[in-house]
Parts: sequence; structure tokens; C-alpha cells
Amino acid sequence: MQSQSADTYTGGQAQPSLHQWKRLVIILWALIIAKCLTLEFLVQTYAVPINSILYIWTLTLLMASVATLVFLGLNKEESGADRLRFPPAAGIWLATLAGIVLTLVAGFAIPAIPHHLLPALTGTLIGIGYGAHGLSFRQTDKSLFACAWWLLAGFLFLLELPSSLLALAFGILLLIAVPESWKFIRKRRMLRSLSK
Repeated sequence: MQSQSADTYTGGQAQPSLHQWKRLVIILWALIIAKCLTLEFLVQTYAVPINSILYIWTLTLLMASVATLVFLGLNKEESGADRLRFPPAAGIWLATLAGIVLTLVAGFAIPAIPHHLLPALTGTLIGIGYGAHGLSFRQTDKSLFACAWWLLAGFLFLLELPSSLLALAFGILLLIAVPESWKFIRKRRMLRSLSK
């Protein structure tokens, strides 16, 4: 029988661990970012007269951030922990996120940086995050995803805006949302089989 440390059992049923719910948050964030990139592609392609930074990005990211913080707070209370415990790889991914945010801010603040390079640079930084994760924790699958992100980034360097936005959205779906969803579903099925 598998270890029960990752999951809790209540009332004879296996319950997903906090780690599993964090995986769901990653899936939802990947879908949110892919949605924003797709809408930005549509706004730029069809010259929709709206301020996409305000109406697509700011509102969506603000509400998703609030929902994530509420979720993490509820899980902290439910687990009875004094503070949230983050996985060891959280530092790598926070540094990756900070690099992406700084790159995007610099790209919009410095006119000399061509905007069409921003999606490719974002893909490169995500690849660096996966590579650092894979090397730090000796996880081959993360290293393979790093290679996939670098291949996508190379392709994104060849594209112009807004096409590169749509390609980045598909990359996020295929390289983050789909694999994480598969892991989440697989773990849920295993928990269901344990509770029978």
C-alpha cells in the first residue's frame, strides 16, 4: 500500500493533499494566462478599441490573485499550520516569475526593446525555470520540459506580434496545463481506488 503522508483519510475516503490542490492552482493559472494571451492576440489582430491592459490583464490577474490568496488562506486554516509551507522548488519559480515580470516591465518601459521579442523571452525564462528545477531536484521530466520550452522560445523568436502571443498561449496550455492536469487526474483516480 502507498504512503499516506501525502494524503489524508477522513470518513473512509481519501482526500487530496494540499500539494494536489496547489497543482490545481497551477493549472488554473496556466489557463488564465493562456486566456489573457489569446484575448490580447484577438484585440491586436482585429484592432478592438479597448484598453487591454486594463480590461483583460489587470482585472483578470487581480481577481485570480485574490482568489489564490483566499484559497491558500483557507487551506492554511484547514491544515492547522501556523504558516504556509511552500515546496522546495518555490524559490526557483518565484525567481522565474520575477524575471518574467522584470522582462515585461523593461520591454514596455524601454522603447529600444522590440515588443515582438517579449513572448520569446518569456518562453526562454520559463525554460530556465524548468531547467533549474530539473537540475536542482534531478527530475528528468522537468529537464525535458525545459528543452521543449527552449524549442518553443526559438520558434517564438521567428514570429511577429500578435502571432507569437497565440503561440505562447498554446505553449502554456500544452506544456503546463495539460501535463499538470494529467498528473492531477491520475492522482485523483489513485485516491479513489484507495478509498474503495
